[in-house]
Amino acid sequence: MSLLYSIDEPTVASTVSRIIVADADARTGEVLVDMLAALGYEASWCGTAHEVLSRCAEQRPDGVLSELELATPEGLPLIKALRRAHPGLAVGVVTGWLSPPPGSAALLGDLPVVAHKPLSLGDLDPLARALVTGGRARGTR
Repeated sequence: MSLLYSIDEPTVASTVSRIIVADADARTGEVLVDMLAALGYEASWCGTAHEVLSRCAEQRPDGVLSELELATPEGLPLIKALRRAHPGLAVGVVTGWLSPPPGSAALLGDLPVVAHKPLSLGDLDPLARALVTGGRARGTR
């Protein structure tokens, strides 16, 4: 099911940037993909770390927005696996955690984009822009 979003003045990336949304929850992933599409991005959803790593190898996206706890079957956090396999790929986190779970603060500290769910279209716009342009953004609840 796709949701439609309308915005008064769409913010469109100057060139179409590709963003992969990595979230184990399909509904959340689809909503984020729809929101990114409304902002002018080419977005797709992956539900597992394996899917994300495969799609990154195939499509070479401009960025990945991942839920915090997604991990490879070997237990390696997706964020670390992406850094090893695709150095230089912009990776950001969208999380429902109010505060970082134990052991994740260091991992989050150097990410360019960290945002907290729920996100509005207005919240997502500067986060996505920062992700694909090499900026930094922090969203709060």
